[in-house]
Amino acid sequence: MNRTKRILAYFRELRQNLRLRLEASLAPFKIGALLRFVFIANILDAVLTLKWTEMQVAEEVNPLMAYLIEIDPLLFLSVKISAVTLSCLILWKLNQYISARIIAILSVLLYAGILMMHVTGAVGVGIVVLPTIPELRNSILESWDQCVEWVSTQILQ
Repeated sequence: MNRTKRILAYFRELRQNLRLRLEASLAPFKIGALLRFVFIANILDAVLTLKWTEMQVAEEVNPLMAYLIEIDPLLFLSVKISAVTLSCLILWKLNQYISARIIAILSVLLYAGILMMHVTGAVGVGIVVLPTIPELRNSILESWDQCVEWVSTQILQ
């Protein structure tokens, strides 16, 4: 019996140490900033998804959301934005729990991936044209020249 108590005490202490380490590693992540990103990314995702489906370039992967788009795009937007907003509010209220922070971090990673898929799709279809390195360099140099010119006019006045 004594040995069982020692083993249980060891595992309780181990669990507590792991919890403290996890809390310390998640401390830099401010849940409010993470959830604001999720909220904004969700709105972008909803609008871009509507645009893609309207152009018949892509389909909504989620069957429920695809059904809502077919019924009424405004209903789709309302349900999608409301569901994620409610989820963000719940996570914000539960921010003292480690699991809420982990879910917020995973949501950020998920939406970052979704937005990257939207950008990749836009480039692939030709909606967005990314500049080449020489074009980017020339653009930066032109902007620099304009800034220098503006500053010099301000100084000489």
